Amino acid sequence: MVRILHLSDLHLGRPFGFLSSEKARFLREAQLRAFQRAVGWGQREGVTAILIVGDLFDSNDVSAKLLGEVQAIIRTSGIPFYILPGAASEANAGHDGLGPGSVYNRRSWNDLSNVCIFKDEECFYLDNGGVAVYARPSYPESPVLPRLPRHSEARHHIGLCHASVCFRDEIDDYPLTYEEIADCGFDYLALGHWHKRQDHSSGGVLAWYSGCPEVLDWDRDAQGGALLITLQDGSVEVETRTTGELTWQTTTVDISAKTAAEIAASVAAGVTDPEYTLLKVELFGTADPQRWQEAEQLIRERLDNVFHLQIDSSRVRPEIDPAKYPLGTVAGEYVRLLQDEIAALVGDDLQTEQQRTVLIDALHRGLAVLEGEMTLKDLDLEVVLP
Repeated sequence: MVRILHLSDLHLGRPFGFLSSEKARFLREAQLRAFQRAVGWGQREGVTAILIVGDLFDSNDVSAKLLGEVQAIIRTSGIPFYILPGAASEANAGHDGLGPGSVYNRRSWNDLSNVCIFKDEECFYLDNGGVAVYARPSYPESPVLPRLPRHSEARHHIGLCHASVCFRDEIDDYPLTYEEIADCGFDYLALGHWHKRQDHSSGGVLAWYSGCPEVLDWDRDAQGGALLITLQDGSVEVETRTTGELTWQTTTVDISAKTAAEIAASVAAGVTDPEYTLLKVELFGTADPQRWQEAEQLIRERLDNVFHLQIDSSRVRPEIDPAKYPLGTVAGEYVRLLQDEIAALVGDDLQTEQQRTVLIDALHRGLAVLEGEMTLKDLDLEVVLP
């Protein structure tokens, strides 16, 4: 049995410019703790190797202090590390790719005997476990999968790929298709570049994004993690290990027909660990401006102890009184038709929320056209002819 720890997209040293300097520093420290926690998991699980599939650092502008801390964690672990640099970009923004100023060109890496860095299309073989690890750095408009012959002595073949999985006709700087995954021939394909844990297996080949060890943004995994890969007797098992300490939470609330107190109570009830939560509250629906402003104020008062709070009310629209639009007029019929359709939507699921948002937006934009405040050209509609 062979066990491998799969990490990617740590983005250590990220500035987190939307936070105060104190909170940004805390989050950067949490990133490093998540890395250390993941390596600790690897030690306890007795892994044969640790894979880092791109973006260990947020950019190549890495301080000597941070680089030293990371290398100390690697060195003292005693575990072989296989590191694939991030996608190459001219600005190196959000990536630690290869190039003249790459962090992987620094001499201090030469002092680490347990690190292999993929600077070209290469295969590294690990006697302990009979594992061959294959990868090639990612460059725009270049193949992302390694195409090297399989190592003759290896029992297990693992590929590393920093890319975006897409369908054949989709366009991306670093595309990887499902057909390529199915044909790659690896026992396991470790993916990086996307920050959410996802399974993109195809054609019998297990292929996973591990997600970030410490989450970096909303709409990703709620908490960061790593993947523990077990290879045994021709089978491959993928398990999740939680490594992050902060939770990025998005709460969406329809404020229509709710009091400000009810809205604030609904948001507060969903937060279980406020001091370690970055909370984004998305308000939508219809309300008079005074009520939704009061709701925002109450939310901030109720949740003044969250690590970070962000409220988005861009989808809130003013309430429309149908009495202002007489029956029999185009505007009157339009308002009542749309309001009836909105009222008929029942449920809090994502699809219903999206339908309600579309109808509310259509009600206000259509009414604006009927009242001469907008033109059809302003709507930027896409006309599809039969």
